[in-house]
Amino acid sequence: MSVVSKVQSWPKSDALFSQWIKAVNVAKHACTDSRPQVRNHACVMLQQILLSSYSMGHTGEQWGEVMKDVVLTTVNTLVTSVKKRKQQEYPEMDKTARIAVLMLSKVFLQFLPSLAGLECFTDIWLELLSILDVATSCSGESEELAEAVPEALKNMILVMAGDGILRPDWCDAKKNINLWNVTWQRARSTSPNLEPGMLEAHGVAAGG
Repeated sequence: MSVVSKVQSWPKSDALFSQWIKAVNVAKHACTDSRPQVRNHACVMLQQILLSSYSMGHTGEQWGEVMKDVVLTTVNTLVTSVKKRKQQEYPEMDKTARIAVLMLSKVFLQFLPSLAGLECFTDIWLELLSILDVATSCSGESEELAEAVPEALKNMILVMAGDGILRPDWCDAKKNINLWNVTWQRARSTSPNLEPGMLEAHGVAAGG
């Protein structure tokens, strides 16, 4: 089921809601247009639509669907295109991917209070880290991503630690995953500067 179909099943509070659905869908598809300017503007527009609509009163589960089916899917498509070096088909894709990575960080942090309590939050976080892994693997050929990915991940880590989410005892018992360890392992692969000691350096105590 597409995200539009899912969102259409949500309670509709007013006529603005149906227009929001259309705007999200149009922006999402335009993010993979072959023309660089269209892609870049679409990513910015999608970010603006999502950030400005957070006050619409949807549930955490609904924002979880948006995060998985719109944000993560879109960013993954873009960074994968850079990885596959589709520059002839999609020129300047690394610039679009940079914009998308920054969008991912900003939207994730705005949704974080609603996402953190979800059962699927572990899946969302691990998928996000996997996407950034792909983006990092392209950074040797792209200054755009070499700068954007570590900064985006650093910002997310600092906020999550400050909010008490990222802490030494953070685990997913059902999946038998130590999320504290996994997060720092993946962070170090992005940049050697991303390690637990950075929390103290930024005045953030692990666990809030």
